[in-house]
Amino acid sequence: MKRTLLLLLALLLMLSATGCFAIAVPPKAVQTEYDEQGRVIKEGIPDRQGSFYTYEYDENGFLSTRNEYLTEDQPTPYCVTVYYYDGAILSHSVGTYQDGSTQNTNYHSTTGQPQTITTLDVNNQVTGVEEYDEQGKIIRMDMYRDGIIDKSQRYDPAHEGDERHVIGYDIYDDQGQLAVSHQTTYDEDGTSHNKTYSRDPETGELYLSRCIIAKDGVGVEEEYDVDGNMISSTPYESEIYLTPDTVTKDGVTVEYDEDGNMVFGITTEDQ
Repeated sequence: MKRTLLLLLALLLMLSATGCFAIAVPPKAVQTEYDEQGRVIKEGIPDRQGSFYTYEYDENGFLSTRNEYLTEDQPTPYCVTVYYYDGAILSHSVGTYQDGSTQNTNYHSTTGQPQTITTLDVNNQVTGVEEYDEQGKIIRMDMYRDGIIDKSQRYDPAHEGDERHVIGYDIYDDQGQLAVSHQTTYDEDGTSHNKTYSRDPETGELYLSRCIIAKDGVGVEEEYDVDGNMISSTPYESEIYLTPDTVTKDGVTVEYDEDGNMVFGITTEDQ
C-alpha cells in the first residue's frame, strides 16, 4: 500500500514537471493583525506588490491613518491617507503619494460611501474627478488635461451589476468649454434615444445636432441645424446590434454591449 502511494506521488510529480498535469495551488490568504481591542492594524497578501496596509486610530477609536506599502518590507509608505471626521461621521480624507500627488475624497454622511474623489498632480492641478451615489456606484467621471477639463462620462447608477454603464459623455475644447455632449435615454418599451448636442460656433450655445431613435437596433437617424430644423431623416440599423463590438463614427469610438447599448465612448485621438 505504501509503495503504491509512493508510485502515485512520483507519477503526479513527473506529470506536473512535464506540463501534462497541474496541481492546483490555493491562493494566498490575506494576513491580518489586530491590536488588543480587536481592531485591524495590519493586513496584506504576501509577495503581492501594493497589497500591504497598516492602520492607526485616534483617541476616539476612529480610523485616523492608513499607510499603503508596495511590499511588506518597504521602509516608508507609498501612500499615506489621513481621515477627518465631523463628530462621529467620516467627512473626508487626503491621500498623499511619495511623488507629492494627492487624492482627496469626500464621503456621504448617510452611508459613509465616497461622494467625490479628486486627484491632483505634483503641481496641485486637478487630473480627475469621480462622483458616486450614496450606494457607492459611480455616476460621473471627469478627466482633465493641464488642469482643464477634457472629457467627461456619465454613468447609470441603476444599472445592474458591477460594470460601469455609460449613458452619456462630454468632450471639451482646449479652453474647457463644452464642445460636444452625448446622452442616451430609454423609454419603457426599450426604445432608445441617442442624442448628440454640438456647440454653435457663433453663439456658443449647444443645439441638438443628431438623434437616433431605435428599438432592437432598428429605427431612424435625424439631423438638425443650429435653428432646430430637421435637415435629414434616414432609416437607421445598428451595425453592431446584439454583437459586442466597437464602431468609429464622427471621430468617436463607441463600444456596445450585447443589448446594443453604448457602454463606453472615447475620441479616436486617445487610442
